[in-house]
Amino acid sequence: MVIIEEKNVQTAEALWTELGALHKKSNSESELIYRGHSNTEWDILPSLFRPQSIEQLLLLIGDKWRVEQLTWLEFTTLRNFIYRCDDAGSIIPTDSVSFRKSNLMDESFSKYLTHVQNWPNEELIDSLAVAQLHGLPTRLLDWTTNPCVAAYFATRGFCNTYIFS
Repeated sequence: MVIIEEKNVQTAEALWTELGALHKKSNSESELIYRGHSNTEWDILPSLFRPQSIEQLLLLIGDKWRVEQLTWLEFTTLRNFIYRCDDAGSIIPTDSVSFRKSNLMDESFSKYLTHVQNWPNEELIDSLAVAQLHGLPTRLLDWTTNPCVAAYFATRGFCNTYIFS
């Protein structure tokens, strides 16, 4: 059973006190993980399955879509991202000629059309993570064992809006 405890703090000092206590728990034998959501109304959904991504998909393929099309979109977006990284001189983790041959060719993707549940394979996870960090929608969710990292993502919009404006 998962128990989610909500803590409300009113000052930055109280926040740091709470985070310090959580960080000590995280560094002990506890297996706490955190997700930095800044809005409790948001569903915990990977960016690929969020309404704005689905809207873009519908614009591309029409009003009816299948999971194979969503997988193809993610594959194509990842492949284009990797090629743009080449143009920019950026290195992608686990990149090699064999990686590209076995993962980025149309023929290599065809195996997923009949077995969508196998997408993405383990070799693609690092590349998908880098793509997600650059704003591309993926099926990955960010989690952390560090409560300070989660707090950063939960509060970064607030700080930009209220403190620095």
